[in-house]
Amino acid sequence: MAYAGDPGTKVCVIDSGIDLGHPDLPGAERVTGNSSVPGPWFEDVSGHGSHVTGTITAVRNEIGVRGVVAQGNAQIHVYRVFDVLAFIDLTFFILFFDPKIAMI
Repeated sequence: MAYAGDPGTKVCVIDSGIDLGHPDLPGAERVTGNSSVPGPWFEDVSGHGSHVTGTITAVRNEIGVRGVVAQGNAQIHVYRVFDVLAFIDLTFFILFFDPKIAMI
């Protein structure tokens, strides 16, 4: 079992994307992503995905707050399911949460 500070810990954030330029968030070398809605996963027009990612892994610096995994060890995968109007890609949720419905 991996713990939050262990090297190699991976976390997936399913939300509105991430602002890769935010100074409290980990750098691009530790973040990957996909988007199921229009727009890239590395842009966060609502800020919510960046907030969630920061709660998990905001880096230890002189600004803002620290995340639960502030040591900088976690790998983050962002899956953007909300677009600019906060509409969700229902196909993703159907496939993710109920594969039997997706087969119909």
